[in-house]
Amino acid sequence: MYLISVAEIIKNLIGATHIFLRNEKCLGFFTIDLRAFWQSFWCAVILLPIYLIMVFTNRYFSESMNASAYDNVFRLLSVEIIAYIISWVLWPVAMLYVVKMIDRKNNYFSYIILYNWSAAPMLALGFIVTILEYMNIFSLELIAAISIGFLIWRFIIHIFIFKITMKVSVIKAIPFIFADFFIGQMILITKYNMQFGT
Repeated sequence: MYLISVAEIIKNLIGATHIFLRNEKCLGFFTIDLRAFWQSFWCAVILLPIYLIMVFTNRYFSESMNASAYDNVFRLLSVEIIAYIISWVLWPVAMLYVVKMIDRKNNYFSYIILYNWSAAPMLALGFIVTILEYMNIFSLELIAAISIGFLIWRFIIHIFIFKITMKVSVIKAIPFIFADFFIGQMILITKYNMQFGT
């Protein structure tokens, strides 16, 4: 994987903020080439500490950690890390076939670069929601409503990315957005079955 400088990280994160705000000028913040494609996976490394904090503040996970033997704790964390890596790899691999299907092979790099970096503001927002839930500042009903709103916005942002990079209509984009969501849910279900299943 290509190394990435602090300046490049900052520029890409600013671009990610513009993606989050659905600003079509966001493409101007990103370099679109093979090097930038591989560099976009550094976002997974950058976000990993935040993700792990979210995992440890999850009540079900933390209670399981406290009640587990050392070897089981290692298994819980190992499954979590493996699932995290798979979640960053599986959809980009699937998209190799999608771009051939819709005849958009030349748009693959731009899509994955924006898709990967867009995870930063999304995870940041998820982190805030997780902390609010952990601190019991708001009611569970309000947290649930915020979480649903977050999920809807995540769909909207993904449609936006697909539309501006693949140059297709919203109608054509939606099936692939749901495919990505389905894959994510399968990873999540498999992860929880491996961690807490009997």
